[in-house]
Amino acid sequence: MNAGKSAKSRWGRPILVAGVVTWALFLAAASLQAQSSLGTISGRVTDESGAVVPRAKVELKSESTNVTAATESNSAGIYVFPNVLPGSYLLRVTASGFKAYVAEHLVLYVHQDVSQDVKLTVGAVTTSVKVQAQLPLVQTVSSSVGGLVDTKQIAMMPLGDRTNIYGLLQLAPGVQSSGSQARFGGNSWANGTFASTDGVVSMEMENSRLSDVSPSLDSIAEFKVIDSTGSAESGPGTTAIIIATKEGTNQFHGTAFEYNQVRALQAANFFATSVPKAQFIRNQYGGSVGGPIKRDKAFFFGSYEGFKYRTASTNQGAMPTIALLSGDFSGLSTITDPLTGQPFPNNQIPSTRISSISKAFFPYFSTPNKPTSAAGGLGVNYRVNLVSVHDNNRFQGRVDYNFNTQNIISGRYYIVRQSPYFVAGNTEKFGGVGEGARDDNLAISYTRILSPALVNLATFGWTFESADRIPQNFQLQPSTLVPGIPPSLPGLGGLPIVSITGFTGFTDNAGSGGPFSTYEYGDVLTWIKGTHTVKAGFSWLRWQFVNFQNPPPGHGSFAFTSRYTGNAFADFLLGYLSGSARPVAGLQGSPTNDRFGMFIQDSWKATKRLTLNAGLRYDLASQFENTEGNMANYYPDLNKLVIL
Repeated sequence: MNAGKSAKSRWGRPILVAGVVTWALFLAAASLQAQSSLGTISGRVTDESGAVVPRAKVELKSESTNVTAATESNSAGIYVFPNVLPGSYLLRVTASGFKAYVAEHLVLYVHQDVSQDVKLTVGAVTTSVKVQAQLPLVQTVSSSVGGLVDTKQIAMMPLGDRTNIYGLLQLAPGVQSSGSQARFGGNSWANGTFASTDGVVSMEMENSRLSDVSPSLDSIAEFKVIDSTGSAESGPGTTAIIIATKEGTNQFHGTAFEYNQVRALQAANFFATSVPKAQFIRNQYGGSVGGPIKRDKAFFFGSYEGFKYRTASTNQGAMPTIALLSGDFSGLSTITDPLTGQPFPNNQIPSTRISSISKAFFPYFSTPNKPTSAAGGLGVNYRVNLVSVHDNNRFQGRVDYNFNTQNIISGRYYIVRQSPYFVAGNTEKFGGVGEGARDDNLAISYTRILSPALVNLATFGWTFESADRIPQNFQLQPSTLVPGIPPSLPGLGGLPIVSITGFTGFTDNAGSGGPFSTYEYGDVLTWIKGTHTVKAGFSWLRWQFVNFQNPPPGHGSFAFTSRYTGNAFADFLLGYLSGSARPVAGLQGSPTNDRFGMFIQDSWKATKRLTLNAGLRYDLASQFENTEGNMANYYPDLNKLVIL
């Protein structure tokens, strides 16, 4: 709005889903979310003539924990171990009248289906035939295609940023871009990729993109990226990222590391030799430890990783001189009084004409500290080192307990605490933003072997993520500076946007907060019948997002040019606006919805060399409901704010 009759009026008239559901299948079994990190080991037991051997005893023992699972081959000679943790295994098969068959070092990776057929030879059970298990060059059990990143690759990759897995994602095939908005094989980043850690969602659900946080990389065993040919079990999205964390073993083992850089070893900024060398600290450190709680039965694994970062940037700006703030434009081009159309006497604006609102912004100007050749000491006359601060701490703990060969439970919990990550702004007085974050992720899984032909996997997950953007002057209510601006939300105050042609104007981040939580519950039931392995499952996820922010234009926007006096800063002192925008009331809302998924799929070993996979999946998301707070908007035709 253009100038009015008073300084106060010139500044003061700017333009303006819940429920718990049980899935019953075959038995009334209830439980968990698909896209598990567990795998499957299966095969066919035959004799030397190729005839199937039913009711052969099959044992699968972890080579790191000695935990053993047992089953038997069915009438078609088929045995299946579903829901198996990634690792190295020993497979032992015995049957009356045959030598024992032992396959060592059978490696299972995350979310993998491994086939190990067994050929028994006639002989005493007390003797055995040992073979070295080898993975086939061509995957013949599952039709899914994916790229694996294993423990060795994670440990050996030099990474500049260890706070997430983005750098490691680039190792997987088909990756076009990594980051939270990663793209794989041509899919879209929004709703195109679905990620889980130990079977629990690890996504930023607000924007349907990958989460910016992950557990310590030392605690990640491996992860797999599955493209659009994934099974019905793989969850929504065209690409799945499945992460598995490490478990403890019968041996105590651990790691420790530190990467450190300091200011003393950094070069000075060539263009800022007049100020002290910018602060710089980059320190990453941490470690992990795992081992037995009770040998062959219970195990633990824990990790910690810290990140301390201090860096500085050298900023330059154009600040008004003390003379200019008093209205003295001596030595500069003539300024005109817009009320008379005549030059101000002595090129001086009387103090009584300087807007009281403009004066309220004076404390946010910095005093020039750099000589210039421009008239009046103006131009780029201020230089400062601005420090950014980032502290990040991540903890994780995991426990695996094997009650017996029929009941196994695992629990994993990791937390991330990021103290307000202060990013330096335009000057030391405004423009910076603090980004505090808290993340919690809980995964509990329970495997119950009901019979050799029926296995149930139940999982529960809870995720909480909060990311707040805090303006540098968060306690400042802009309505106290400029009448007519709606009060900012508590803790999200700051300076409005003030642009002054030829000078460094003011700005503060509008600020926002977005904590959300998810609860997951579902079930996957595996049924082995003849040559068919049938999986069916149900999942439920409730997502609740609490959003609060100052919508654009944040705290208001005001522009000053040389339109009225011939000098933009003189226009600012007088309060003569060339343009402005008025913010609406702060937005507060809590969209909530429920998301359901169900699938059924069949893996049919049609022949020794041919496995057919068929599946059907259905996902349903309920309509979003605003469960608390309000959402506000401005209707120009009504000239008022309407609360929805």
